[in-house]
Amino acid sequence: MLSRQVSTEEQLVRIVQTAHDFYSSKVQKVHSSDVAHILEAIKEKIDSHGFTIVKRLDERDGAQKFLLISKVLTNKQREVEEDCRGAETRLFYEIVDMIMQSSERRVDTVWLRGMECSSRLPNVTYIVEQWFRQGWLTCSEDGLVVSLGVRALAEIESFLIDKYHLPTCALCDFILFTNSHKCCSVCQKVFHNQCFSSYADSVAKSPGSTCPFSGCNAPLSDIQ
Repeated sequence: MLSRQVSTEEQLVRIVQTAHDFYSSKVQKVHSSDVAHILEAIKEKIDSHGFTIVKRLDERDGAQKFLLISKVLTNKQREVEEDCRGAETRLFYEIVDMIMQSSERRVDTVWLRGMECSSRLPNVTYIVEQWFRQGWLTCSEDGLVVSLGVRALAEIESFLIDKYHLPTCALCDFILFTNSHKCCSVCQKVFHNQCFSSYADSVAKSPGSTCPFSGCNAPLSDIQ
């Protein structure tokens, strides 16, 4: 999982199942709860190294993703980042800014290739390919447009909120990146479509179900 950096729950279950079958003589089916315990143990081990594992919604495909991200850069790590990767970081944030300026939160692939050609970074094409591979950037199925991947949204969440004033989902507390979401007309809280759909399904049989935000009694019909 650590080498993948971005994984779905199903992928993690398969990884743990494969490891269990290889190392253990006991036949046992691995469940999501088993994976959760393992992830907590891993998080404790990597915490002191400035890393953590988070679970985030990928609005593009509606799937929950687990990501290995940098939690806090040490002074030494920050110095290395600035000295050795300054130009790379600047290029990435130029791409981020152009994406965020778009109402559809995306840029043309042709524009991105132009940025690569104008960059003086050595191996810039390889660097950009790694951003796609590691989930920093994502490309549409037809290959025509590029947007931010779920890894970027998790890693630079605070930056995106501070600079671009992105709202956060009142259910999962993760930023809403696309303009497609639900909003309560009473409390004005916003929700990912997938988060609200899951909530609505969970309370479907409860009479008088209201807005999931604590303290708001608006009926679900007021959330559009």
